[in-house]
Amino acid sequence: TGGLGIEAISRGMDELYIVDKQYKAYKIILENISMLDIKDISHVYKTDYKKALQQFNDERVRFDLVLLDPPYRLKINQSIMEYLSSNHMLNNNCLVVVEDVNEETFEIACGYQLIKSKSMGITTLNIYRYMEE
Repeated sequence: TGGLGIEAISRGMDELYIVDKQYKAYKIILENISMLDIKDISHVYKTDYKKALQQFNDERVRFDLVLLDPPYRLKINQSIMEYLSSNHMLNNNCLVVVEDVNEETFEIACGYQLIKSKSMGITTLNIYRYMEE
């Protein structure tokens, strides 16, 4: 639904990039953005995350906040974080929020520091700070 990203806009973020490849979710996100009149600062993509990352990299998009909440058990969070850092797509002090099932663990890529972790039922929310080395 884009709820977390829309909340970030309401708290002062300048632009919003949302990626979801499921049509139903994509349609709801567009409706929410239209209803809140934030179309001019929102970029919504109905595509695979790999294609979106490549496009963002090609367009030299850089992030201050990244919210990762893929379907559980896909095991893609680590590869996304590595791609973002290795392609210099994160500004210093960027926060990366990752939600996944408790069993999902991965090695933290260089430049990331875990600053908070909270388990909620079967899910864990991890917040990382990125600092370029």
